[in-house]
Amino acid sequence: MASLQNVTLVNFIRCLSRAMDLVSRAVVNHHVRVGYFASALAVEACLPEETQRDLLVAGLLHDAGALSLKSRLDALQFESDGLAHAEAGYRLLRPYPRLQRVAEYVRLHHTPYRELGVDGEWVPAGAGILTLADRIDVLIDRGVPVHMQVEDIRRRIKGQAGRMLDPAHVDLFLRFRPDSEFWVGAEQPDRQLREMTTPSLQRELLDLDEVLTLSGLFSRIIDFRSRFTSTHSSGVAECATALARMVGFAGEEQKIMRVAGNLHDLGKLAVPAEILDKPGPLDTKEWRIMRDHAYYTQQVLSDLPGLESIAKWAGEHHERLDGQGYPHGMGKWELSMGSRIVAVADVFTAVTEDRPYRSGMNRNGVLAVLEELSGVALDQEVVQLLRDHYEEINALRRTAQEKAAHAFAVFDASEDA
Repeated sequence: MASLQNVTLVNFIRCLSRAMDLVSRAVVNHHVRVGYFASALAVEACLPEETQRDLLVAGLLHDAGALSLKSRLDALQFESDGLAHAEAGYRLLRPYPRLQRVAEYVRLHHTPYRELGVDGEWVPAGAGILTLADRIDVLIDRGVPVHMQVEDIRRRIKGQAGRMLDPAHVDLFLRFRPDSEFWVGAEQPDRQLREMTTPSLQRELLDLDEVLTLSGLFSRIIDFRSRFTSTHSSGVAECATALARMVGFAGEEQKIMRVAGNLHDLGKLAVPAEILDKPGPLDTKEWRIMRDHAYYTQQVLSDLPGLESIAKWAGEHHERLDGQGYPHGMGKWELSMGSRIVAVADVFTAVTEDRPYRSGMNRNGVLAVLEELSGVALDQEVVQLLRDHYEEINALRRTAQEKAAHAFAVFDASEDA
């Protein structure tokens, strides 16, 4: 029986923030390093542990809004849209109770120091620390060892004091000498972050309902990159949950299935938006990039203890019974029922949706595709359940995707405003 235990907020967020760094090699370790820098600076400033917690988590999530349609996370070039993606990140994070204070830091992380608190605006303690942490990492050249760049980074950060950056925070930063542990940790930020996580964060466990809620946040980050995929994960999660119930999964396992549906395309963050939106067949290189998304989904989720079932079910959704699937070419004897359910839900949702190169199929077209794949790629029992309950499952899918489409329309409109 699938279960979920001892998942901490910081581990869950850190694991998923790694997926955001898949967008480009130019941002490898960007989120985790900003989280590390923000945490180290907050400790040096002797800020309350609660504030240290918020800044660490904010660092891990600070560019969530940059994964929308118009931002350029791949080049870390935010001068023209920094405020827009900071606001977008705020809107994505604010609805989640554990992230409400975090959202305030994210909202301000591209606001210059000289503009903080203008017109009596409330500013959370240490707000400029996240801005500073982000600026430090943006200055790091990924092609050069960090220790060889320290003096130049210190000089350039000092030059921004009083303009973009709070002079008091810059002074804090300059306390870290070039040979200090601060810079040693920057070489392996994920490991360092694990060691310096505050006691309160180590104790901040997520129950299954909270994991489910936060997985919904990441399904939006994944899907909102393209209007053609803006509702896909919601549809897959709804179909997979309904099929799991019909197969006989217990209530807790159905929730775990919904998390797997929400996160099954996490690895698509590694797929460029121009491939997702391409209005025609993919070439060989593009198809290879697209196929890799299932591998990345499983790789990222497998790094977090407690999500083993979710990692398998989500990461194996393109495997086939005949062993011709990907990423591992697994066969029917290796595929669990959970993985088989997500696979059917993914195909069903995909063929009913509009895509850049075709319109969504009608009932007859959908059933013809499923019939062709049944017993060869997809599990016959699960396909039969979908066929027998087509109208019910399709109605659930449609309702879930209409709700997601509305959320995307609101988000996209506010980006254009």
